[in-house]
Amino acid sequence: MSDFAIIGGGLAGCTTAYLLKKKYPGASIKIFEEKEIGGLCKTFHFKQINYELGPHILYSGDENLKKFFSNFLKNNEMKYFQKLSVDGSIKNLYSYPVSVEDVIKINPNAAVELYHIDLSKPDMTNVENYLISRVGRTAYEYFFKNYNIKQWGIHPRKMETEWISQRRIFLRDYVDSVFGKKWQGHPGSYNPMFQQLIDGVEVIFEKVQSIDVVNGKVLTNLKEYPTTFILNTAPLDLLFEGKNSLNYRGISWVYALLDMDYAFPTYLTSFPNNYSFTRIMEYKHQSQQKVDGETLISFDFPFDSKDQSEPLEENYQKEASDFLESNFPGKTSSMFCKSRSLVYPVSELNSINHFWDLLKSNISNKWISFGRLGLYDYISMDTCIQQCMNVVEVIEKWADMSNDEKIIFYEKTRGKQT
Repeated sequence: MSDFAIIGGGLAGCTTAYLLKKKYPGASIKIFEEKEIGGLCKTFHFKQINYELGPHILYSGDENLKKFFSNFLKNNEMKYFQKLSVDGSIKNLYSYPVSVEDVIKINPNAAVELYHIDLSKPDMTNVENYLISRVGRTAYEYFFKNYNIKQWGIHPRKMETEWISQRRIFLRDYVDSVFGKKWQGHPGSYNPMFQQLIDGVEVIFEKVQSIDVVNGKVLTNLKEYPTTFILNTAPLDLLFEGKNSLNYRGISWVYALLDMDYAFPTYLTSFPNNYSFTRIMEYKHQSQQKVDGETLISFDFPFDSKDQSEPLEENYQKEASDFLESNFPGKTSSMFCKSRSLVYPVSELNSINHFWDLLKSNISNKWISFGRLGLYDYISMDTCIQQCMNVVEVIEKWADMSNDEKIIFYEKTRGKQT
């Protein structure tokens, strides 16, 4: 193959472009991106402090992925720890992942329920039952339930377990890194990484409105582009229906610059039971950037991407400002907000079924879909990169595969977290 069109210039699209360059030297590779290269991982700068749209840690237990990451990372391996506030206070923080000691501290009588947990027999009927079967009722009520309601906008008992069952959720016997024993790191800035990924690739800053999966064409707001093969990382509902029919959660990030070296003990602190925001991120902890006297934090405010009144940025900034004045009086020097509407696919049955209907009704030899939005799957960065590797390997076989074989490939790809 000599002509590839990639829809989307985020991590999945840019990584795929890089892998295609390695496998097909001299091939024509175009990335179609409406806004900016890097997606949520793009590094911005405020008062010399690097930040992204939320936390973006590279991590993996896979040797091939670690080797891939080593092409872009200058920092040594790091360990990332999270904290969690049960009562909204920042003075009495728990560790995340949650430990047995944390649960007993909350409720000494929980020892009996923890004794009956059998990790070999998880309840897969819904997210609520799955979590209870993994961590017990006490931990679920205090640490998980309300966070999930805020994050996803629906009760955990109404959510499917397809993504959460692939996460390492169980009570720890000790304070553990959030990514366990996996290799963990951060490049300091993702921008040089993305420039390396797309070096020699043509980037077309136009809005893709649809794709012709029969003839192999990309249709933007300006023109039509014929191509040999389309690699899609964009939402299928927007491509094939021209509207947001699947359920996504958007995020508004309220950023605050504080006149202090550090505000929190770790890079991420979650607030499951209080406030509208789900977590607070401190970027210097993540990147290990050395800036004295100032620190940049962000608040995550989830919202329904279909709600026409959202995002309510003024309300979010007011709540963040009140929190800061209560906990760090007089330390806030500036605040600003950034919002994205399609960030997290919601794991609920109707949307999952609709995604599969869209995918199956548009299968052809001319295109393949993958990534968090392209497969409507809440995946981590390492899983995203592994998907890119798998897709590039299967391209030459794609035309010879039956539709059933293509569906099996998609099922295996969606069902595999690294």
